[in-house]
Amino acid sequence: MYNLEILRLIDQVESTEDLEELAQLRHHLFEILERVVVDLDEDRISAESFQSFTFAWDVAIAAIRHRETLIANLSRLASPGVVA
Repeated sequence: MYNLEILRLIDQVESTEDLEELAQLRHHLFEILERVVVDLDEDRISAESFQSFTFAWDVAIAAIRHRETLIANLSRLASPGVVA
């Protein structure tokens, strides 16, 4: 369930062009992590499921960072006075 939520979030990351929206997606990603940790602590998910989740979570945070870099670089190139 959590991994599918992460995949939907990654789809949103890939389609956004806005740093503010990426910040909201990052916040949502950390909210998911919090829920998963609580579920792990309360034995609602196994350690193996948690490991599977952390792989998907790592991919999502990397996707956010990559998208932030791309958007920031594009913004700098589009700014007046910037020579490519």
